[in-house]
Amino acid sequence: MNSTIISTTNPYPFNRPYYHYHKKPEFKKQLSMAFAHSFATGNNEILKLDNCKVARELNNKHSIQKIFSIYWSDFYDKFKHRIKRDSIVENVNKMIGCKDFRNGYLFYECPNCDNYHITGFTCKSRFCPTCGKKYADARSTAIAEKCINIPHRHMVFTIPFELRDYFQRNRELIDSLFNAVDDTFKYISFKMGRKKEYRFGFVSTLHTFGRALNFIPHLHVLIAEGVYDKDNFFKKASYFNYELLRKTFQRCLLDRIHKVLGDSFRKDKSKFYRKYRHGFYVYAPRLQVNKCKGGLKELVKYITRYAGHPPMSESRIINVDYNLDQITYYYDPHEDDNEIEPSKLKGRQFVTEHIFDFIGKLIVHITDTSKHNVRYYGFYSNKTIIDSTKNVSKLFRKYDILNMKKLQCYSYRLLKSYDYEIYRCYCGHMMTLNLESSYFP
Repeated sequence: MNSTIISTTNPYPFNRPYYHYHKKPEFKKQLSMAFAHSFATGNNEILKLDNCKVARELNNKHSIQKIFSIYWSDFYDKFKHRIKRDSIVENVNKMIGCKDFRNGYLFYECPNCDNYHITGFTCKSRFCPTCGKKYADARSTAIAEKCINIPHRHMVFTIPFELRDYFQRNRELIDSLFNAVDDTFKYISFKMGRKKEYRFGFVSTLHTFGRALNFIPHLHVLIAEGVYDKDNFFKKASYFNYELLRKTFQRCLLDRIHKVLGDSFRKDKSKFYRKYRHGFYVYAPRLQVNKCKGGLKELVKYITRYAGHPPMSESRIINVDYNLDQITYYYDPHEDDNEIEPSKLKGRQFVTEHIFDFIGKLIVHITDTSKHNVRYYGFYSNKTIIDSTKNVSKLFRKYDILNMKKLQCYSYRLLKSYDYEIYRCYCGHMMTLNLESSYFP
């Protein structure tokens, strides 16, 4: 965005990316009133207009909601015989109707002038890019509220590519993946001491997507480097045997899949043991947390990143051609993350495909309605009888948790992300909620 310039003849900035949009009479009047009150109010009004739906489209910001609202009906008529899960139709319809005034709205009015603002109700679907981000932030706050003040590990449990088709055809295996990781840590804690009945505390988060929107079910696990025994005494446990992790996870997962699929999986199970003699892939780097050096903030950021988010960010969409029914987007390959030599870097990948192919890739990752993508185990679970603050203090203070919950509010989220107050009127006053004029269907 260009720097702001104030003119003596025009009391508002006019060198914005879409200043022709601001020159419309109705907006020119309210911008003049805003800058007549104060520069801060005028700049707030500019940012509010720059981030409205019409202005974002003028600035080539593409919306997944718009794509689905145009193409979903035709896509469903053509491929409804392949859509086996009701949760797909339910979540797509919710996302299309997100913030639609027909589904309800809140009416805000200015106490000083006749200006008003209407906020439509959100869909609360995890498939929606906006609501899914809010869900991720809420999950990160819940995770942060449980974390105790010790180092944590971030582990990734991944299945072989030969198993992906099994998981895509049978979604019950997602539960098997969660349970297999739980079985893995139960076995490791059992090896640490049978009589002590040690228990780890960890949070598992499901991701079914890769950066290229391919179907790759895997779990991101945030685990505390410590265990509680049966007498609720805490003991540090910072060492993890990687070979034991891999092989135990392999055995637990294959046993769980065998239990779901039955004897038809017996031959394939033997093949996996022969092919993957060192176990399935597990990635487990240690997270260094230091409050004095900003570690608290970094851990919050890290938790938020893996607390569940929509499979596709709208910022990755470069172009949508509604005439040719094509979409262009990009992704950065995982292989480049740890690559040092420039000659071996694959670089940013650009994909141009039919919009139906794009929709098909997205809806595969819709979670069933009754399933949770974030699950708590061990002494982090709600069922535990252990008071985790008895021996080890909480990592996050109540003040930090309250601030994180405050940022989940709609107006604070806009202020944090785009630096403007949505309910600030161009006359300088804050709008108030009028329940009588609001619509609750």
